[in-house]
Order: sequence, then C-alpha cells, then structure tokens
Amino acid sequence: MEDITNIQDDNLGGLQLIRFAPIEFFATAAAGTFKPGFDWIKVECTKETMQFNERTGDDVNGGYVDITISGSIPKMRPEISAILAKYNRRPVIVETQDNNGFDRRSGLSGRVILLDQASTGSDVSDLNNYQLQFTGRQLKPSLFIIVSTEPVTVPR
Repeated sequence: MEDITNIQDDNLGGLQLIRFAPIEFFATAAAGTFKPGFDWIKVECTKETMQFNERTGDDVNGGYVDITISGSIPKMRPEISAILAKYNRRPVIVETQDNNGFDRRSGLSGRVILLDQASTGSDVSDLNNYQLQFTGRQLKPSLFIIVSTEPVTVPR
C-alpha cells in the first residue's frame, strides 16, 4: 500500500534557481549531455519573484501537464534584451531548484518556450523589469533530479 504523508520539516515556497538551454544545445534527446561549447544559461531573478507551477489536465488526446516557470529580472538593459530576443519563443529545457533543495527538469516530454515582457511601469516608484515566463504543455510532470550521495558498489 502507498500512503501520501504529511511532511514534518520545513516547507518553503519559491525557487532559488532557474536555468535553461535551447534543445539544440544538447547532444542527445534526453537532454543530459551538452554539445561541446554549450551549457546552461543562468537566469538571475529578483528573490521571491520566482515560481514553478504544474497543472494536470485531460482532453480528447489524453492526459497532459501545463507548466509555468516565472520570475522577474530587474532593470531593462540592452545586453539582457539581446539575450531574451535571441531565445524568445524557442523550445527550451528548464531546470529549477526550489527553496527546499529539490531540482526539477522541464520540457523533456513536450514543448516549453521562453516568453518575456519588459515594462518600466508608469511611475518613478514602479519597478523597471523583465517578466520571464517559461510555459508549455508536457505529456508527463517535470522530472525530479535526484543525485545520490551514497557510494556505488560495482558488481564483479
């Protein structure tokens, strides 16, 4: 029997890390190995603006998972605008780490794309920033990336 239990330690919301790479950066379809010279693009967002959301659904084609990963980057700048324009609306793989230390990888079983919006606001006290959103539909939930710290015994 399987039970869904209540967690008894810290349960922190939000994300610590967002990074992404266009699917063509990877040597394999499994998105585990980069082609030479390629790596993750790290996104430094304002703390407490980053979030991860998944919602399951069902339609005539079967089950799906809608995903949204978002965050804010402060101050519109030419170099950030150029990077975002280069990758906007392209299929990407996204890795996140939440504030509980769990890593997830999204975009492996569907299409996740980068969208952005830039705004100065209308008042001096408003935030001048980019709102990033990685959004799409997948066949399966995002994968948890589990790294074992246990020593591995190789059978002989």
